[in-house]
Amino acid sequence: MRELLPDTFSRQTAYRVKIYLAAILLLLVKTGPGQGFQSAMGSISYRDGIEGHNPHTSMISSDGRLWIYTEKQLNGYDGYRISAFLDEQPPVVSRFNNLLFEAPDGVIWAGSYKLARRAQVDFCGELALKVISQDGKQHDFQEYYRNSLPFSTSDIINICSDGRPGSPVYLCTLKGKVYRYDESGFHEIPMPPLSGQLINTVYPNTDGSYWIGSSGRLSQVSPDGKITATYSVPISPLRISKAGPQVYSLYFWPEIIYNGQAIRQLLLLPGQGIQPHLTVNKETKVDITNAICIKWQEEESIWHIVSTDDWRVFDKTASQPFSFKKAYPEEARGFLVNNLPQELYFDQAGVAYATMYSKILALKVFKLPFRQLLTEDDELNSMRAILSYRADTVLLSSYSGLAGYNPITEEIFWIRKAEDEVWLDAIKLSPDTLLTCSHLSVLKRCNSSGDVFQTIPKADPGRSFLTIYTLFENSSGQIWLGTSAGLAAYQKGEDHYRFYTEINTTGALGRSSVRHITEHDNRLWLATDKGLYSVDTATQAVVHHFEADTTISLNYLYWSSPDTCWMATNGSGLWRWTPSSQLVKKYNRNTMGLPNDVHHAVYPDRSGRLWVPSNDGLIWLMPSTGEFGTFTRQSGLPDNEFNYNSHLQLEDGRLILGGVAGAVVFHPDSILVDLDRNASLNVVYFGVPDKKTGLLVDRTATWSQSHRIELSPLTNMACHLKVHVASYLPLEDHQYDYRIDGQHDNWIPMSSNELVISGLPYGEYQLRIRGRTNTYAHNSEELRIPLLVRKPYYEKWYFWLLIALGTTGIGFLVFRFRLRQLRHSEKRLRQEVERRTQTINQDRQTILRQNTELEQLNKGKDKVMSIIGHEIKGNLFFIGSATRQILQTIRVEDYDSAEALSRNIHHAALRMEGAIENLTRWATLQSGKMVIQRDKVRLRPLLERLIREQQPVAERKGIELSLDISGDPTALADFNAMNICLQNLLRNALKFTDQSGSIRVSCFTRDQRACLEVKDSGIGMEQEIINRVFSSTLQESRVGTSGEVGTGLGLNITKELIGLQSGELAFESKTGQGTTVIVTLPLYEEEN
Repeated sequence: MRELLPDTFSRQTAYRVKIYLAAILLLLVKTGPGQGFQSAMGSISYRDGIEGHNPHTSMISSDGRLWIYTEKQLNGYDGYRISAFLDEQPPVVSRFNNLLFEAPDGVIWAGSYKLARRAQVDFCGELALKVISQDGKQHDFQEYYRNSLPFSTSDIINICSDGRPGSPVYLCTLKGKVYRYDESGFHEIPMPPLSGQLINTVYPNTDGSYWIGSSGRLSQVSPDGKITATYSVPISPLRISKAGPQVYSLYFWPEIIYNGQAIRQLLLLPGQGIQPHLTVNKETKVDITNAICIKWQEEESIWHIVSTDDWRVFDKTASQPFSFKKAYPEEARGFLVNNLPQELYFDQAGVAYATMYSKILALKVFKLPFRQLLTEDDELNSMRAILSYRADTVLLSSYSGLAGYNPITEEIFWIRKAEDEVWLDAIKLSPDTLLTCSHLSVLKRCNSSGDVFQTIPKADPGRSFLTIYTLFENSSGQIWLGTSAGLAAYQKGEDHYRFYTEINTTGALGRSSVRHITEHDNRLWLATDKGLYSVDTATQAVVHHFEADTTISLNYLYWSSPDTCWMATNGSGLWRWTPSSQLVKKYNRNTMGLPNDVHHAVYPDRSGRLWVPSNDGLIWLMPSTGEFGTFTRQSGLPDNEFNYNSHLQLEDGRLILGGVAGAVVFHPDSILVDLDRNASLNVVYFGVPDKKTGLLVDRTATWSQSHRIELSPLTNMACHLKVHVASYLPLEDHQYDYRIDGQHDNWIPMSSNELVISGLPYGEYQLRIRGRTNTYAHNSEELRIPLLVRKPYYEKWYFWLLIALGTTGIGFLVFRFRLRQLRHSEKRLRQEVERRTQTINQDRQTILRQNTELEQLNKGKDKVMSIIGHEIKGNLFFIGSATRQILQTIRVEDYDSAEALSRNIHHAALRMEGAIENLTRWATLQSGKMVIQRDKVRLRPLLERLIREQQPVAERKGIELSLDISGDPTALADFNAMNICLQNLLRNALKFTDQSGSIRVSCFTRDQRACLEVKDSGIGMEQEIINRVFSSTLQESRVGTSGEVGTGLGLNITKELIGLQSGELAFESKTGQGTTVIVTLPLYEEEN
C-alpha cells in the first residue's frame, strides 16, 4: 500500500490537513424545481487524487472506507487520505476492473477480466484476482487461499454477492459448479443438473434459495438444489441484483435486442416475468431501455434510476420525479455513465453512489418534510407572532405586514402589507376582535384585518417606556401582560391596563422581561430573562425559583406532566425541572452536543419526541433515550434561525414555526427518523509531536495495531487525532463530541474532527468520541479508546525507595571514610615526605621530557636544514647546471635538447617551490600563528578544480584519476586550509601510485558529517609511518614510484590543518595494497 496524498504537517499547519472531504466533494444543495425533493450532490475523480481517469467500479466497505477501482489502480479513501493498494498497475486495454467485493473475512477481492460470451452466456474470461488483506498488503488470490481453495483461479468465470459488504461471496466456475465463500471457508452449493451448461451468475435470497443464470434462462433454485421457477431470457445476464422489493435487476453487457430494442437491463418480477419497465404505481410505468442502475432506497421510499443521460428519482406517487439534469444543469453537461455492470449502493447516511465514466457521483435525495408558508420571495421581513384566529385562519404577523394561512386548504394570502404595525403577540377577545401588543407600550384592539379601533394605554402615564412581549388569558378570564418591566394585567372592557406593584417588587421581577406566561396548578408561571417566577393570583404570593442562578434566561415553558416542566432558555439549552425533587437535567451543547443553546419553544409529538426551534435549526429530542437530531436550511427550512414567540401548534398536532426568513408548517408525527442508521466512526489519523522539532509525526499505522493511546513524559505527553464519520456526502458539517471518563462529567463539543489530548494527570482513562451526521442521531458505534498516562519513574514509589536506600548507603560510606581519615592522620607526615619525594621525581621526569622535546626540536631543525641543504641546494645546483647546458645546445642549435632541459628546470623549480611552501606552512603551524577562518565551503567545485590541476601529472604516469561526488556536500571549514590539505593528499597519492594505477576521490555525507576519501592503488604505507603522522613526529621523505622526492612534511601539515578545522584524518593501508585516506568535516548548517 502506498499513499497517493500523504499527510504533511508543519508548526504553522498543525491543524490543517492536506486533503479533506470538502475539497473532494463539491457540495451543492438544491431543491429541484417543482419536484418536492431536497438533494445534495458531490463527486470524486482523478482531480481529487485518485489514481486513474476511468473508475470501473466502487464500493464502501464495512469500515466506512470508499474503494474506487480504476483502469490503473485500486484506490482507498478513509475520509483523510487516499491510498493505492496494488503493487503493479492492471492492464488498461480491453480489460474490465469491475469485480470488487469485501469478503466475510474482511479482506478485499479485486478482479479484472475480459468479457466473453459462449452458448448464450456472458462470463468473465481470463480473470485475474487479487486480495487486499487487512494490513493493506496485496496477495495473489490462488496463493492467499492455497490451503482451502477447491478450484483453480483459472476456473472462475464470475463472482457474485448480494451487494452488502462482508456478506458471502459466490464463485461460478467453468465446470458448472458454484461455491460460496463465508467465514468458515469455501463450500459447494447444491445445483440442479443442467446438462453441462454454464452457470455464470448467482444471486442469494434471504430464504436460502438462489437465482441462477445459465444458457438463455433464469432459474430459481431451492436450498436443496431443485429448480422451482424458470424464465427465458435472450442470453444469460452477467449480473443479477436485487433492485427493490420483489424486483430483480438483470444486467447484460454488451447490449442485447429485446422486443426490437437495444437494452442493457431488464427487470425480473417473480410470478410476473421479465419486464422492460419499472412499475412505480398502478398508473405509472417507467421505461428502463437505457437504464444502467435501478435501486430502491427503503429509508426514503424512493426509486433511483441511473440511465445513460440522467439520474431520476421517483416516489410512489411518481407525480414529481427528481431529475439530476434539472436540479444540476451545469453538472449534467458532463453526465456520462460508466456502462460496465454495476450496482447503485448507499452509505450509512443514506447517500447514493454511482460509478460514472470519469468520476464517482454521490447524491442524497429525500422528500421535503416541511411546507414553507412565507419566504423571502414573498417579501417577508422576519416573522414575529402566529395566532390561531379561526378553524380556517391562522394569522401570521411579520415586519412586512399581516398574512393569513388556511390550515384546511393550505392557502396562503396577504391581509395587509404594512411595516408600521408589527404584532409581538395577540389573543382573541371575541369572534371579530383581537387584542394585540407590539414594541409600543400600548395595547390595541383590532379586527381580523388588523384595523385598529381602540388603543389601550397603561394606567400610569408617567411610567417609563416599555415593550409588551406576550399576552395570556388565564382560566378566570384575566388577561396578563408580560412586559420589559415585569407583569401587568388587563380586564376586559377597561380602557387601560395596570402593573401589579405588589407582585413586581418581589425579587427582580420588576426589572425582568417576561417573555412567556402559562398556567399550571392554579399558579401563573413566568419565563423571564432573570429566571423562573410563579405567582399565586389569589394571594399575590410570588416565588423566585433558581434565585441563586442569576445567569438563567428563559424564553418558554412547557409542562409535560404535573411534576415535569421543560424550559427553553436563551443560551443555556433545554432544561427539564422536577419541582418535587428540585432536580434539573440540562440538554445543551456541553452535555449532549446540541447544535445551539438558544431555544425559543418546546412542543411534543405523539411519539414522545420534543421539537425545539433554535437559533441554529429545528431540534428534535427523544428524552427517554437521549437521541436527537437537527433539521436545517438544507432540510427544507427557509432559514436556520427561528424567532422568539413566533410558533404555534394546531389542534391536529401540526406545528407552525416562524423565523427570520419565513414560516413553515409540518406535522411532527409524519417525520420518521431512522435511529438505526448510524455511520461508523473511525480514527483516520494519529500523530504525536516530535520531542526535538515539535512537528507532528504520523503514527496511524502503529495506533491501528494497538487501538490504544499511551502517553508518558519520557516519550510524549500529547497526541493528535482526526476522526471521520463514514459518510462521503454530508448534508451539513459533521459534529463531534468527546469525553474522557474520569475527567469529564459531560460531553465536550469539538470545533472540528480534530482532537488534541495533553495535560492529563497520570492514570488510566477511557476516551469516548461520537459523531453526528446531518439530521440523524449521534453515532451509536461510539469510539471507546483506552488511554494510559504513565507516571515517570521519578514519581513512582520504588524510585523514592531506591533514593532513600542510596542516601543511607552514601551516608554510611561517608562515615566509614571519615573514620579512615582519622585512622590515617598519624601517617600524614610520612605521606607529606612521600608527596615531596614524588614531587622531586615528577620534576625529574619533567626535565627528562623537556630534554626529549629539545632533542625532537633539534631533529626537526636538522630535518629543516637537511631539506634546505638537499632539496633547495640540490635543485639550485641542477638549475645552474641545466642552464649552462641550454646555452651550449642553443649554440649548436639543438633546440629539442634545450626544450627538454627547460622542462627539467621547470620541474626542479616546482619541487623547490613545493619544498619552500611546506617548510613555510610547517613553521607557521609550529609557531601557532596559523589563522583558521571556518565558513561555508562547497566541496564539489574545490575537488573538481584540484582534479583538473593534477590531471596532467596523472596522465604522464598513466594513472586513472576519477571523482565521485554524491549531491553537493557543504562543509564548515577554512577554504585555503582545505585547498592545502587536498593538494597534499592528491600529490601523495600520485607520488606513490605505480604506472597504470588508479586514484578515486569520493565525497559524500554520513552521520551529519562531510566525508572525503582519496583511495589509490599504490605501494601503501607501513603502520610505523602512520603512527609517526599521528604523533606529529617528522619523518624522512620517501621516493615516489617514478623517483619523485619531497620534504616529508605533507602529511604532518595535513593532519595539523584538519585538526584545526574540527575534522578527523584516518588511514586504511597495507604495504603493496594501496592507501585510503579518509577526511571527515562538520557539515555546514545555516544555524552554525
